[in-house]
Amino acid sequence: PWETQLRAMVESLVTVMRAHPILADLLQSVEEDGAARFSRAANDALTLLTRAGFDVREAFWVATYLLHGAIGLVAGQPDCPTVVPADKVAEWRRQKRLKMERLPADQFPMVVAFAETYNDEPDPERYFAFGIDLLMAGVSTVAQSIRA
Repeated sequence: PWETQLRAMVESLVTVMRAHPILADLLQSVEEDGAARFSRAANDALTLLTRAGFDVREAFWVATYLLHGAIGLVAGQPDCPTVVPADKVAEWRRQKRLKMERLPADQFPMVVAFAETYNDEPDPERYFAFGIDLLMAGVSTVAQSIRA
């Protein structure tokens, strides 16, 4: 099914970007029509999306949103910035938690509640799976409304 194939494309892209973080910047600067592999991936995505019921322009939009969504997932992954040395991560997390906990709870109750999550180790696999689910649910929902 188109959804399974498209999801596999997004998952593969996220996996590669996680392994090679510089790729996100490169994907935004590459001259798409000059890169055969990029053109091949774009063509495959457009084929799947037109099968889903999008016209070719909408399919391009969706493919672009998915690309930028994948880039955003990798760029915004949870926990501390990658520039923080490994031996400083626990302290960074503690400081982040304390800063949020110090906010006025009557004004920012959810942020203060969220601060507690910094006591737990992040679960990047869950984060990425959730993000991809969210992206794909949007595409599926819109595709269903087009076919209705």
